[in-house]
Amino acid sequence: MFLVRNLGVAKQQRVSGSAICRGFARLNAPHENFITNEFIEAASARLLRDKKTRVTDVNQFLTLFRSEMNSSNYINFLERCGRRKILQPNHVFAIGNGLLYCKDENPVSLNEIDKLFQSLGYMSAKHRSTRALLVATSFKLKNSDNALTGAHIGKYINALRDMRSGHPEVRELLEVLTEKIAGSDDKLTAHDATLALSGLQCLSSEYAEVRSMVRELSSKLSQACEGKLNNEQFITVMLGIRRLRNDHTEVQNLLQALMMRVDTEAQDVVNAHQCREALSVAENVVVHKSDGTEELLAHLNRILSTLTSE
Repeated sequence: MFLVRNLGVAKQQRVSGSAICRGFARLNAPHENFITNEFIEAASARLLRDKKTRVTDVNQFLTLFRSEMNSSNYINFLERCGRRKILQPNHVFAIGNGLLYCKDENPVSLNEIDKLFQSLGYMSAKHRSTRALLVATSFKLKNSDNALTGAHIGKYINALRDMRSGHPEVRELLEVLTEKIAGSDDKLTAHDATLALSGLQCLSSEYAEVRSMVRELSSKLSQACEGKLNNEQFITVMLGIRRLRNDHTEVQNLLQALMMRVDTEAQDVVNAHQCREALSVAENVVVHKSDGTEELLAHLNRILSTLTSE
């Protein structure tokens, strides 16, 4: 009890985070009855604030407290490790598994979902540890009661920009996220739409889960989007949809909805190299002509001709 009273809530600044781990490792008696989630939160904050904390200390902390940590503890620990740049694949794997099996009194908050997606934004699904976190994120998002705003939709899809749709764990998260988008009454701004569509860059329309998401984004663009996309945003979006093909109806509808939201009179200057790349992407996306494709290609050529004539 002395250890809990003096290392955790009492905020004794002279006690290092690694000392907390060493102290608990020496305990012979079970400590489940007097460890609270508040204590774990204080202890993890101390551990990751200490500049002398080592990777082995993080390993030990996750091992010692895994049976007492709740989702908030795991998510905040993940965020703190990321800020300290001490996060290792085995930490991510342990946190992902911990999130699946820990006991929570309430569903995670939207702020905590934000932190999960923010962490995923720095990861690649080619790693087993990341895929464990993807599964946990899908589970927590599915069981969340919170409705997504347009800003959340943009941020969450953009966080998946390096996730390839060939992984079933990525597609599972896409499916859950699509359900949440469909249940959102909030509108997208031009900025939100740009973030969302540029986040599709590693997702192929060959997969049904990707096409379902594209369908919901098309609906948002055509019915619940405020403002117009300027030239820079339009180029960013085109680079983001590089793995989509308009031989799928959902992609045809997306291109049509996109052109409805483009400001064809915009005068903002864009990078010529990116514009050429976007035109090349568009020519690959447009497998055959459909509504909006000629207008889309013509607008890209118009932007490029303006740049080359200056």
